[in-house]
Parts: sequence; C-alpha cells; structure tokens
Amino acid sequence: KSDWLILGTPNGNYMWLMSQRPVLSAQAKAQAVARVRQLGYDVSRLEFPQPARN
Repeated sequence: KSDWLILGTPNGNYMWLMSQRPVLSAQAKAQAVARVRQLGYDVSRLEFPQPARN
C-alpha cells in the first residue's frame, strides 16, 4: 500500500503526484519519483510545494 498515487494524461504532458499526507517521507518521495521516471515523465519538472500553515 502506498501513501501516494500518480495521475497522468495519455500524451505525457501532465502528471500529478498526489499524497494522502501533506508531506511525503523521504523514502516515499524517492519511490514515487522513481516510478514517475519509470513511466517516462520528466522528473525535473516536478514541484513539491510546501503545505499552507494556518
């Protein structure tokens, strides 16, 4: 079971890495990025915004 999932368009232009938690652990992030790369997406375009603080 993963704490994350990947959604992407068939043409490969858009991809979203979604998480059940506001911040991925270092291990989960590494696994997710490896899978994104394996699927053929440009991982240099990934952004990991910081969650909003209330």
